[in-house]
Amino acid sequence: MQHQRVGHLRSLFRSIFFIPFVLLFSLSAGAEDLCSSMVEYSCEGEAPDDGTFASLGSSEFGENIHVLREQLQEELQKKIEDLPRISATSAVPGVSNDELVDLLVDEILPLRSSTNQQPPRLGHMAGAPLPPAFSSSIPVINSQSGIKEHKTFKSLQSAGVRYVRNQTRGKVSDLERRLQSEIFPRVKELLIGRISAIVGDAELRHSLTQRINSISLEGGDCYNVPGMPHPQGFEKTAYGEVLPMAYFNKVSGKLVAKVCQGALLVNNSEFHLVHVLAHEMAHSIDPCIIGSEPGFKYSRANNIFVLEREYPFAGVLSCLRSEDSIAARRGVFMLPTPMAFAPWPYPPSHMGPNFRGFPAGPQQPPQMEWYQQVGAQNPILCHGSDQIKEAMADWFAAEVLPEYMRRYRPELTSEQYRAGYSNVMRSQCKVEKKQDGAAAMAQYPTIEMRIQGLLLANPLAREQIGCATQPVAEEPVYCPASDTETL
Repeated sequence: MQHQRVGHLRSLFRSIFFIPFVLLFSLSAGAEDLCSSMVEYSCEGEAPDDGTFASLGSSEFGENIHVLREQLQEELQKKIEDLPRISATSAVPGVSNDELVDLLVDEILPLRSSTNQQPPRLGHMAGAPLPPAFSSSIPVINSQSGIKEHKTFKSLQSAGVRYVRNQTRGKVSDLERRLQSEIFPRVKELLIGRISAIVGDAELRHSLTQRINSISLEGGDCYNVPGMPHPQGFEKTAYGEVLPMAYFNKVSGKLVAKVCQGALLVNNSEFHLVHVLAHEMAHSIDPCIIGSEPGFKYSRANNIFVLEREYPFAGVLSCLRSEDSIAARRGVFMLPTPMAFAPWPYPPSHMGPNFRGFPAGPQQPPQMEWYQQVGAQNPILCHGSDQIKEAMADWFAAEVLPEYMRRYRPELTSEQYRAGYSNVMRSQCKVEKKQDGAAAMAQYPTIEMRIQGLLLANPLAREQIGCATQPVAEEPVYCPASDTETL
């Protein structure tokens, strides 16, 4: 979703370009200046060393793809040269070897998109576009030529996908093990602790903490993302090996936080990874999903304001909706999209002045994925353009991250803290810059609000960076939670 969708995205790959160093990241700048300009520091240049990561790739997803394409091209050329009894110029009839390599690279790691696609509803992109449509960039070759059906082409394509898989997994395997054995359990413990400190009702507290405790972590490739409409032939490419996403899902009855291996290539700062993990796990108790699992149920009220007051963390939610904080937007119900769920069986009596009715359509699609079932149960708070789901997940992540660093990274210097907080959303802000921010990140608050209004509003984070304890007058306020939230 998230975090950390992992965040979710759109019409990219119109072009791939490098973001220049518009601004040199100067950690010698005053802490107060950094606090008011963290968005600027986060969204320009390459990631500064925060003392928690080693470089696995570029924070620019397009650059990683370009590097992999060059390596893949060399590998395929070697494979063709090693083929037995081939023509000096053509391993596949009807195309030269050079054209064959170009076609294979475009099929395995394409650069272009001809479609505008919506992101998965429960996902969080860590710095990449959606998969492009898989059409060749070589105009003289078309689907009628039979070249792609030739056994040599298919064999080389499979070999190319294996090569990219090995290259990617080889880089991230150690970090994936560390995520599973060390970082994930620590983040889970801190999130459980924060919930325990907030929720006053003992039965509800037990239910929610048990829910968090039941979440498992998955890594690996990113081929089967819930709700993502992959183009035909996606499974034959290597794109799922490098797609940088994280998301929360329910698989075979179990709650899962998924951090795809591609996400580790674009941002493997521990600051970022802790934030992503906390964000994705917090989706299990966001206003949309919380009622879908045992332990908490909303009433059948058809009024969004009533439902928001019933939410166990209603005080935080109300604050996040306010102009004093980030003004998290409610769903834009007059639009025909992005309402991707079966409508509520009873028309709501009051959804605000913009409500024009739910889209017409069947109450129950033939087969719904888990996130669609959740939306069918609670379409009012699950509306695709309502920002409160992501805002609450970010709020919990901003509660966990500073405490994690205080407890497990006490050796970091103030400059490393400042670098680390600038790395938390570095890859996400590059996505927003490359696309129409309002359309691309509709379900998220803006990057500026996510950084300044959520992450840097947290008092402990501000203390670690060296900011004033309270945001200045023009900055969003911190939304505190009290132990009377659910009493």
